[in-house]
Amino acid sequence: MRPVFIPLCGILLACSKGDMKPTVQQPTRPDIVAERAADTSGPAREFRIPHIEAHLIFGDGQLSDDIIGPHPWVLWNTIIGEGDAGDRQTGVHHPSEATLVRVVIAGPPNRTLPNAKVQLLVGGLGPSDTLMEATVASFDSTGRQFIPFRLDGTGCEKIQLTARLGTDRVLDSLRAEIPFECGE
Repeated sequence: MRPVFIPLCGILLACSKGDMKPTVQQPTRPDIVAERAADTSGPAREFRIPHIEAHLIFGDGQLSDDIIGPHPWVLWNTIIGEGDAGDRQTGVHHPSEATLVRVVIAGPPNRTLPNAKVQLLVGGLGPSDTLMEATVASFDSTGRQFIPFRLDGTGCEKIQLTARLGTDRVLDSLRAEIPFECGE
């Protein structure tokens, strides 16, 4: 126990002095995960992005459960309804070539963040990154908003998502990845 405690104390002491640069640790498993930006101080505590969720949009218009998170989703050949796009009990395939991404925004109930926008930077949809933007409305009594973005042409390429909440500067950001794959 002691060898773990001593290095941890050194790290904590260095962090408190500001001697270490913040880094984002890469996940050790290939699961779908969301990563928080290193600096979430100041107003980001009050207005923030606690979660990014994504749902497969099936050919019949229905949505899957959230495919970002700790559940190990199988996103293999979703364009033809394989992997978790298929119903394991019935064997019915539910093809999906589109994804609904919802950026969850949290803030004080019944408050407004003037000129606030959510930007979603999407990598993996084409030869260059796609930037999408939406305006943040006033918060209701729940203090939560779900900002939707529809991504067409998904299902075979890994998608990288970076959501940013800001006004004249970035208040909070969160990254996530959706590891779509296709093959024979």
